Amino acid sequence: METFNEIRPAIAVLTWNNLKCCTDSIKTWEASGITDNAEKLVAINQSNFAYEVAMKERNFFPIAFPTNVGIAIAFRELVFNTKSPYLMFLEHDWKILSDVDAVQQISDSCKLLEEGKADAVRLRHRTNYGEPLYTIPIKDHIAETHPHHLMDCPHWEENPI
Repeated sequence: METFNEIRPAIAVLTWNNLKCCTDSIKTWEASGITDNAEKLVAINQSNFAYEVAMKERNFFPIAFPTNVGIAIAFRELVFNTKSPYLMFLEHDWKILSDVDAVQQISDSCKLLEEGKADAVRLRHRTNYGEPLYTIPIKDHIAETHPHHLMDCPHWEENPI
């Protein structure tokens, strides 16, 4: 199995109340090899015993809150519970497609970060990007009206640089 370079990112997962969807996604992450090569696996959810058991069974460190604490606190807790300088945020319904070499893409992304060529890297499949991709309907006006959405523009170009 391919491994990350010497950089081992942590994987932090924001989960919701759909255990089957979450475990189905984790299976794709395991099949791709990214969970084997991560520095740490952390998952956050509202207190739910079934989630905690399922996360532990898949080698994730579960963080549980008794109520919905909001996304900002959830992200903060995910960050505070990892040590790697590289953190990969995933959500419970993000699956890795079988035609993607995720380990290589993540290694390349970490290299860009390490070399100072990027401050953040966002990975999304170019042709099977999932729904919704809100910027497609406004692509003709995006540069002028919504420049922060330019991260999605590789999906519109045949061969982005």
